[in-house]
Amino acid sequence: MQDKFKSKIDWWFHLAMAFYVVFMAALFVATSYVEPPSDSVCALTCVVLLIFFLALLLPSYLFTYYVFEENGLRIRSGWGRGRFIPYCDILSCEPQRGRSQDSAALSTDKLTITYRRRNANRTISISPREKYAFMGELSLRRKGGKD
Repeated sequence: MQDKFKSKIDWWFHLAMAFYVVFMAALFVATSYVEPPSDSVCALTCVVLLIFFLALLLPSYLFTYYVFEENGLRIRSGWGRGRFIPYCDILSCEPQRGRSQDSAALSTDKLTITYRRRNANRTISISPREKYAFMGELSLRRKGGKD
């Protein structure tokens, strides 16, 4: 049984990340030929976009995964410890394609988890690479099959 499932990443997300890196490299090269480089608006733009990439996009790209812990599911996307959902609060886990509001998914091939939080039902979409293995493991954990 698997405890950690990596996120599936669609080809378009890989393409967007590659485009962003190429764009940043081209912008950096372009700003290096501006005299003086430190006074250039383009250099400032490059720095701001690089910080945006390093702080927001890259961590989500590298660190989106789902971990079965002892008492619940941890959904990690980007910085921080992620969202923790106790197994007893999970109501359902169903396949879904398309767009959703609350998502820790890098793919359009998603699972929607419905869970109870503060007397209200909420949903979150995730995209594990091995979708059916994930659903089986979640079902087993919800029934108390493994610590």
